[in-house]
Amino acid sequence: MNCCAIWAGISVTALVPLGAQQEAFRGSLAQYLALDEDGVMIGNSVFHHFRTLPLQEGARGLSAQFIDVVPLAGIAGKPGFRFEIMDGATVDDFFQLRFTFEASGGGFNGTRIELNDANVRASSNGSADVVLDLSVTGNSPGSLTSLIAFAAPGAPGRSEDQATFSPQTNLTIEVDTVLDGGNEGVPGVIVASVGAVTVTLLEVTPAPGPPVVKRSGVANDGAFFIEFISTPSSPHIVVASTTLGDDFPISIPLPEGPLTTDSNGFARVEIDLSALPSSAFFSIRKTS
Repeated sequence: MNCCAIWAGISVTALVPLGAQQEAFRGSLAQYLALDEDGVMIGNSVFHHFRTLPLQEGARGLSAQFIDVVPLAGIAGKPGFRFEIMDGATVDDFFQLRFTFEASGGGFNGTRIELNDANVRASSNGSADVVLDLSVTGNSPGSLTSLIAFAAPGAPGRSEDQATFSPQTNLTIEVDTVLDGGNEGVPGVIVASVGAVTVTLLEVTPAPGPPVVKRSGVANDGAFFIEFISTPSSPHIVVASTTLGDDFPISIPLPEGPLTTDSNGFARVEIDLSALPSSAFFSIRKTS
């Protein structure tokens, strides 16, 4: 097998856990809790280490098996999840869903929490609320910011909350949702209900500059792959050299067509090694 190396002029920066390859999927929260430590990807970010947290005394847990997780990947730079709860509490019910997960990426500088389709009715002391505690991984919960959204009886409540902060590459997110039926109302009638909780992170927009390699290695078919971040929606070329002392005179053909980063600034290229020298260095260059 030909031996290859990444040209040292490209910053080889590990922005995500190396094993993370699976794209985020629609499934149950129980499936996400069962993921291995590699987690899942949305755009350039990895979400991993999903796990439950202890409940308040007297609370009954909502089943993770019946909570749908919908990844939010449609808006570049705003990855996240919608946790579809679709449940309610009657008088004297006290339900809680409390879990945590981690996010790793090129940089996050904001977050948003939404309480979707939440209602409190026929009671003066029922409630539906969600608290999001955000911290830099390894620090105490909520040390970066805490957000709350809630529905209240006879009042508009607050359906969303958001915050910005200095860019961080590794975050721990704790989500605590409570449905409290209170002690007033008609037995058997839903007092507090919620449709979903939506958690969104804001990614730092990559500044124009040289490509930054996320991962590289040998693919299953023997090709050498490079995954990198650069200016979003911009064209690139791949060139090679047998030494680091010249100007990379070998142009690498790209059978799949032009190499253009997506709207998140991400791209992957696979290089056929069979026609290259036994030792080669590669350089990825933006062409405009």
